[in-house]
Order: sequence, then C-alpha cells, then structure tokens
Amino acid sequence: MNSQEGFNFNDDEKKEIKEAFEIVDKAHIGKINKHQLQQLIQLLGYNSSDVYFQGKDYSDDSRYDFNEVVEMINTKIEPKLQNNLAKFEEEFLSACSVYDPEKTGFITIPQMARVLKGFESSSEEQFLEMMRLGEHDYGDNIDYKDFCLKMIS
Repeated sequence: MNSQEGFNFNDDEKKEIKEAFEIVDKAHIGKINKHQLQQLIQLLGYNSSDVYFQGKDYSDDSRYDFNEVVEMINTKIEPKLQNNLAKFEEEFLSACSVYDPEKTGFITIPQMARVLKGFESSSEEQFLEMMRLGEHDYGDNIDYKDFCLKMIS
C-alpha cells in the first residue's frame, strides 16, 4: 500500500478486491484494462463514475496490476465516498433538526418519513425496514442522530 492519504483496507476487504480482480482478469495475466477496471469497480459496489482518473496514464490501452487497482480505490474512490457520506450526514441531520426545534434529538415517525422522502424515493416496505434501525423512545419518537449513524455504517 502506498503512503498517500486514503482509506486503509483490512484483510477481508483486500481479499474481496482480489476476488473481483480475478473475476475480471479473464486472461489470468495479472493485469486488467480500463474496461475491466470499470467492471471491477462495479463488482465491488462502487459507481464507476466515482473514479476520477488524474495524474496517471488511464488511457484505453493501459493495463493495471492488483496493487495499482488497490491504490486507485484507496486514493480515488474511498475518499470521495467518505466525503459524500459526510455531506449526506450533514444534510440529513439538518433536515431532521427542522422537526426538532427544542433540540431533543428525537422526531416522530411521520416526520422521519417526510425527511426520508426528501432524500430518496423509498417503498413503504423499505421505509418500515429503515424505521426498525432507529432507536425509539416510549412515545415512538426516533433518535435521528443514531438513525443516521446506522444508515451510513
């Protein structure tokens, strides 16, 4: 792993990346091209548009070994995702606080439904599943900070 700032993968995460690498490396040569790199990124659950290729030769005929792929994910994708999560958390907590003028840390289930509807179109089933994540007090209010942490973890 390089010393550049980024996310540090544990052994299980590296194994998952390695398995995805081997799936897209159909020729079993230990290197993949740009198209295969995009497939690998999608296999790992990332959006291939999250990769901003800068400062390296990422032309269509370039090939990347496993260590280069780990470095790209480490320095290009994970930091962007962490920034997106931080932005989402800030916006979500801000939206919830509109319904919490006394700053109790709790909002009602209908209020949470309105907040969630503003962020994504969820089915009723998805909404009910998300409601199970939240810590409830005796009045069926939801601790929205705890709810947010569970959503993003």
